Amino acid sequence: MAAPGMPGQPGPAAPQHAHYAPPPPPPPGSGGGKALAVVLSVVVVLAVLVGGGAIVLLSDDDGGSGSGGSAQDELPGNALEQLWSTPLQGTHVAAGDSSSLPGLWPAGDHVVYGDEDGGMRAYDVRSGKEKWKVKPPKRAGELCAMSRRISPGGIGAVAFDAGGDDCAYLAAIEVDTGTVLWSENLAEDIGTSNPVLTVNDSTISTNIGTYVNNWNAKGGGQGLDFTSRGRECDSSLVLGDEHAVGSSECTDVSPRNQLTVLDTRGGDDPWRFPGVDLDVQRILGENPLTVLLQDDEENRFVQSFTDDGKQGKLIPLAGDLAELQFEEHTTFVTEDGVLVAEYRDNVHFAAVDLKSGGLLWKTPESAYLQMIGYDSADGRLIASAKPEEGFHLELTEYAVRTGKTKIVGALAAKGQSMGSPSTATYAWDGSTVYVIADNAKGQAVLRAFRGTA
Repeated sequence: MAAPGMPGQPGPAAPQHAHYAPPPPPPPGSGGGKALAVVLSVVVVLAVLVGGGAIVLLSDDDGGSGSGGSAQDELPGNALEQLWSTPLQGTHVAAGDSSSLPGLWPAGDHVVYGDEDGGMRAYDVRSGKEKWKVKPPKRAGELCAMSRRISPGGIGAVAFDAGGDDCAYLAAIEVDTGTVLWSENLAEDIGTSNPVLTVNDSTISTNIGTYVNNWNAKGGGQGLDFTSRGRECDSSLVLGDEHAVGSSECTDVSPRNQLTVLDTRGGDDPWRFPGVDLDVQRILGENPLTVLLQDDEENRFVQSFTDDGKQGKLIPLAGDLAELQFEEHTTFVTEDGVLVAEYRDNVHFAAVDLKSGGLLWKTPESAYLQMIGYDSADGRLIASAKPEEGFHLELTEYAVRTGKTKIVGALAAKGQSMGSPSTATYAWDGSTVYVIADNAKGQAVLRAFRGTA
């Protein structure tokens, strides 16, 4: 059985809304508790960084010219090597902040892709050939959700339709083979339309079902307990892969206001910060742990924490920082304390120093790009940018502290327009860039490019 948590309810995109589970029943005569509102969200901040390996070049087999205009007849002079391409089932729509599909996981010798049309399948990084396809659990329907990344040990969390468009059939996937390690139908009277799934080597957390639950990642079964700290509390909780951060205002326990940080991997005592009267909105990064907070007047703040649980500077998102937007696919926090996020809209970005709270840089008005990933191994931040001319995209490297750019090369295919940066789905493993976009026939195509010139 799942651990008691927070009753999950359908809600708006990000963050999603749910409720804390009531604490254990009070002794007879002591009165009852009440359900408590929470906010639930999850963010991925770093790409899964694994080795590249030798890859062979295949011919472009998707057919037809690309979407978004006429196809390019010749490749740009700085075109990156296309390692392979493979057509996918159905058309392609890039995942928004409220959707975890389509999902793309770099996973060592293969890359895993999932959507509603074709389910979850893996492709060999050397040849692009399909290696395996996940068979849904008995009585489960189509794939409807994926965790934003896999755990360091190679476990992914997914959900299948449990009937009636209820995305409530939870499963853990061993990504080397596509094996379903365990599954559980969590469908309840209140259906789940957009579940949140987080995963690490120890646990999987989700808002599917009656309660927000934490499960043993490898074998299912009870994990951590997300029970509220009191019976008369207005509380919120957000989930990341490694942390759960809760804020609460309680009238029946002391202190009245508190911020609490839990390690979802288990083993460590919670960090407690009494007197913090701010609602937690979402986790922006986990190394260092960085969260978005909001007061009763909807003023927003960003705060990071040290590894030993000390609070960093509380940064008001005002002035130059007021236009920061935090989309799950395009928000990054570097190990040396730089936050990179969308600025004003989904084609401009800015960087903030989490220690000083200062704006480090922002992309110019003429920029039209999408951040793809951050490689903590060598500090590279890469983006897909649209050039002034041509039907290709430019793989661009950004210096995280200065915003200085360097064109790595062109993401291009002969006879194919690559569309716009924001309409594609990307993944990066530190050496290979994977891009999914529709061709002119409306068919989705997965392409692998060598990510260095």
